[in-house]
Amino acid sequence: MAKTFIASKSWLRRLAGTLGDIIVKMRKVKILILLILSSNLFGQEIEDKICFCLTENFNLAGLDYYKIIEEVELDLMKNNIIDKTSKSRLDQFVKVAEIGVITKPRTYENIKFEQLGLNTLKHCVSLITYTSNCEPPPSFSLFREMDYLKQEIQQEPNFNLSALRTKTAQIIIENNGKFNQDSKLWKIIQLSYLYWLSEINDLGVLIDLPAYDFSNQDTSNTVKIHVSPDDKITFEGIFLEKHEICQYLKPKIIQKKGVYFTNERNTKYKLYLDVYNELKDCFLTLRNEKAIELYQNKYDELNNEQTEIINEMIPLRIIENEPK
Repeated sequence: MAKTFIASKSWLRRLAGTLGDIIVKMRKVKILILLILSSNLFGQEIEDKICFCLTENFNLAGLDYYKIIEEVELDLMKNNIIDKTSKSRLDQFVKVAEIGVITKPRTYENIKFEQLGLNTLKHCVSLITYTSNCEPPPSFSLFREMDYLKQEIQQEPNFNLSALRTKTAQIIIENNGKFNQDSKLWKIIQLSYLYWLSEINDLGVLIDLPAYDFSNQDTSNTVKIHVSPDDKITFEGIFLEKHEICQYLKPKIIQKKGVYFTNERNTKYKLYLDVYNELKDCFLTLRNEKAIELYQNKYDELNNEQTEIINEMIPLRIIENEPK
């Protein structure tokens, strides 16, 4: 009887030890689960703050951010660039990484979104990251990589837009696995870059990009603007300052002429983009003036029918060359 009692006590000690181990392990599992849940909660909290920051910044500019994002998505879907799935968005980035351009044009254009969209995204991601006591979200490292890419591209003598777009798409693809595919912020980032990577179709006239074959480009009925490696800008052979471009270009745009924009391999990236933006802004300024003249509204406040009429009167056509 004594032996049985001693054996029972020994068994109970072993059982207590086993139960103790189980409890310790369960506590560890519980802690791990809590850490995972808190990580997801903190991640969601940061994302919500970034999205709120976007909304507030656009509200200050008198814009509805989510309405614009919805319009961007609907237009990309209407033009068969994407569908509703995250896979279709990723597929487009894969294509751009391969060929440097989205081959199908979009029809939606929002100038304020072009000016504010990605810049505001980057601002809000940085602001919320630096003011939070959490590990930086994947969006923060994504925009850091985009900044490094910009610095790298600026130092390359053989830059063209196709190369920039290709490398941008590659960064999006490489970062895809770091994001929850159901993340609202990740969808916003993807749509914003797809808008930037695609080009507007102005009633069938697509802005030509330096992508594949340059030999078949129709440069008739255009004026030539050239940017040289020594920072010289010429308009039909006349030397100009950057701020004078629109003054010389306006009469030609009114005559429905396009622009043949040329550069060389050693042309500085920053000047190249500055001049490109001056050209595009000039077209858009004229469209805005014509919209106010005809409809007493700014161009970006017109309805679809009015916008098409203005676009037909002032078609936007910029053709680029392959740098020599």
